Amino acid sequence: MVCAHPLELRFLCRVMPAKDAPELGRDNWKPRTPLWALLGLAMLWLGPGYSLASSQSTNLVLSVSYAFPQPQVEVVHDGTEISIVGCDALDWPGGLRLPMRTAWILLPPGRRVTRATAEPIGEPEALTGSWRTARAWRGGQVLADTGGRQSFGGAKVLSRRMPPTERVQLLSIQRLLGYDVALLRLFPVQYATSSDQLLFASHLKVTLSLTLEEGSDQKPTQVTLSDSVRERLVSLVDNPAELASWEAATSASTQAAGEKCDYLLITTQALQPAFAPLLQHKARKGLTVKSESVESITNRQPGRDSAEKVRNYIRSAWANWGVQYVLLGGDVATVPCRYVYIKMNEPEPNCYLPSDLYFACLDGSWNRDGDKRWGEPTDGEDGGEVDLLAEVFVGRAPVDTVAEVADFVEKTIRYENSGSAKSGEFLLAAEYLGHFSPDIDAQGGDMFEPLLPRLAQVTVSWLDDRPFTTPQWSNTQAIAALNRSPHVILYNGHGETDQMLRLKPADLLSITNATPFLAYSVGCHAGRFDNDRFSPDSIAEELLKLPRHGAFAAVLNPRAGWFDPRKVWRFSGEHQIKFFEEMLNKDQVNLGKAFQLAKHALVGQVENAGVMAYRWCYFQLNLLGDPQTPMLLSASTK
Repeated sequence: MVCAHPLELRFLCRVMPAKDAPELGRDNWKPRTPLWALLGLAMLWLGPGYSLASSQSTNLVLSVSYAFPQPQVEVVHDGTEISIVGCDALDWPGGLRLPMRTAWILLPPGRRVTRATAEPIGEPEALTGSWRTARAWRGGQVLADTGGRQSFGGAKVLSRRMPPTERVQLLSIQRLLGYDVALLRLFPVQYATSSDQLLFASHLKVTLSLTLEEGSDQKPTQVTLSDSVRERLVSLVDNPAELASWEAATSASTQAAGEKCDYLLITTQALQPAFAPLLQHKARKGLTVKSESVESITNRQPGRDSAEKVRNYIRSAWANWGVQYVLLGGDVATVPCRYVYIKMNEPEPNCYLPSDLYFACLDGSWNRDGDKRWGEPTDGEDGGEVDLLAEVFVGRAPVDTVAEVADFVEKTIRYENSGSAKSGEFLLAAEYLGHFSPDIDAQGGDMFEPLLPRLAQVTVSWLDDRPFTTPQWSNTQAIAALNRSPHVILYNGHGETDQMLRLKPADLLSITNATPFLAYSVGCHAGRFDNDRFSPDSIAEELLKLPRHGAFAAVLNPRAGWFDPRKVWRFSGEHQIKFFEEMLNKDQVNLGKAFQLAKHALVGQVENAGVMAYRWCYFQLNLLGDPQTPMLLSASTK
């Protein structure tokens, strides 16, 4: 069956400002990729088996087994969709979209992987039917007319590429909390080119060949396997029994006697006194807190620039004091950020994105080759991927003045003490996204569909353009909805630096909600916290800085958000879904922890070449707010 309608990747913005090169400009090529699979949204613990065998004194063989439920196969008008519960789906340019599970395998200490293989346990099952792979497409330019709609044109056939014949791909070796983890992609469904069939293996045995690690790289000093570290590792890796080998190798703590810090604030000397009430509040909650000034860090820490010096300080604080939460007390005019480089397929403009992920993932330099392009897929210390797994949970308070700090601190403390008066109420706001083909009018409201089952115990109100292609709600209605003080605001629609929820900065003066809310937007630019001292703050910054009203925290894009017109929840929307899965499944999950674990859930999708939409989202999505603040949901919503 031939895929009749290839996909397009789209930005969630109307106009892409090109004033500050080398950022994304107005003329942007969009790729087309065939549609083949239904996104698997539920993460399932599949109970992998585990074994470790020695073949020589320096070599080991580590095996982990995985089980997969039966695939669901559906033929639709534009192709064949294959989904497996517990798996995401991976696109192959010009090929099938196959179910994929990300494997997290903890390695023994001092070992590196020389080879990764995966073999079916038992005979694979041929799925009924046959499929022909589609062709790769390169899209035309995305344009913005006066109405802000996007158009597509100029597609042409480039090449035919098949999906891989192996059932496993080794993505990278990551270091998490001082422990080495192999990240792999597993493919329970494999395309057989000889028979044009899809072969499903219900069980896969993954085998890693290991040898002694040579040399060393820039890694944080390893700490003792504390209860909190053990809890995080056990929840993530597929072979937690391997922790025993690390326990045997780490008998002594590197942490100085008596020194401990749970919560670290980094801000300027001028703003430190204004943050004092927040630190006192955290201390009353039982946290050990520390504060350090940007000036002291940049004067004393080694590093190529101020961002690297701040990261080196956080690295030391984590290794020596066990810091878990880091609040960056200021926007980029106050506390530096790291711009990461995302190289897209030519002639896609190459982009620099402000990313606080740099301050959370503390292994390696993120710039092995020493150029001006940080965070490239070859910038790891071994020439491979950079560190993608976070040691600490980071948030940013987008403030510049003492008065702005006071307002941010007041709302944070008030929320942590009292929560929301309407803790079980969510507002879902969605816009019409644009016309992409004769049969596709993309709607932001459709982005919420995979999330709605998670909101069954929540009172949901809507602002929604569906099924129309013109606006069905206004800024006045948005203000009225916010003033009813919902606990959470989710916005799936277009955005700009000065526009979100169809609101402009002047509209924020009419917001009078009694208790502050959490906001999450997948739109473009609204979370741009990296304006210079002479430019207006973004609308999201202003929403957080409103005295007593507005938001206490927000998850936002500082640049473009991404979606797929045929499955609009893909890319930016998937991060939103994972965030609320983390938040709603657990009691009082801290914002920074849920935010980062949602990224970890999608780490297997992060690309290292081609059209890197997942990589873009993974790096540029930031938390504006206190990372330690717990989400205080009512019992009926958990």
